[in-house]
Amino acid sequence: MEQQQGKPIRYPKMHLSVFTLNHLSVRNPFVVMWWSAAIPGYGHMILGKYGQGFVLVVWEFFNNYNGKLNYAIYYSMIGDFTLAKQVLHQSWIILYVAVYVFTLWDSYMKTLDMNKLAQLCGHQFDLQPPMVIKAHGINYLRVYKPWLALLYSSFMPGLGHIYLQRLISGVFIIVFWVLTCYYSHFPEAVHMTMIGDFTGAKSVLNPEWLLFMPSLYVYGMYESYDSAKHFNHLYRMNQAEFLRKNYQHREFRMPI
Repeated sequence: MEQQQGKPIRYPKMHLSVFTLNHLSVRNPFVVMWWSAAIPGYGHMILGKYGQGFVLVVWEFFNNYNGKLNYAIYYSMIGDFTLAKQVLHQSWIILYVAVYVFTLWDSYMKTLDMNKLAQLCGHQFDLQPPMVIKAHGINYLRVYKPWLALLYSSFMPGLGHIYLQRLISGVFIIVFWVLTCYYSHFPEAVHMTMIGDFTGAKSVLNPEWLLFMPSLYVYGMYESYDSAKHFNHLYRMNQAEFLRKNYQHREFRMPI
């Protein structure tokens, strides 16, 4: 257990492992809820609750596909509301709505709870070793460039997370991005567009999978950029605590 001045840390602020860095920070509950609305599970992933987030994302893809929800959204966007109603699978949609509403509420409430914990952590930051070395990998605290994480994620969602040494979430995002690209035939449509075959590009696209892509793409950029800023803050806090404990006299009081 981490120690601080002889006392155990009650509220640890971060945990560094070979595969990722998880941490507590104050977040806007409406932003977290919005990402849960975009794709259920993403709000929980932002909070660092990866197990619950991964399960909800898989459920979203599975239930959305079987309920034909994205097809209904597509037909509604082009004004064919009759076909949108006919294509929906009622049994799956009823299940979808229940989990969707729960995800919004749960992500909002968990954000409020974790904000309180993050504020408590700010008063007793736990000094941790800035490096973890195991037989199967190395991870360490460092200062990142948020714009570079954003740039990598713009190339492919998940690459920004790999740059931040968040292997678990990075691989998860990349896998779902590749699956979505494959089943939506998006790369083929891009190729046809580049050679001027716009009709072929339009006909080859699968709207059911294509509608997943905006949320996947924007989330990868947003979350990697936001995480880079938080990681930089954690590095500076850890460094400041190390310097305070090892180089500043205990009796010193700031003049302000």
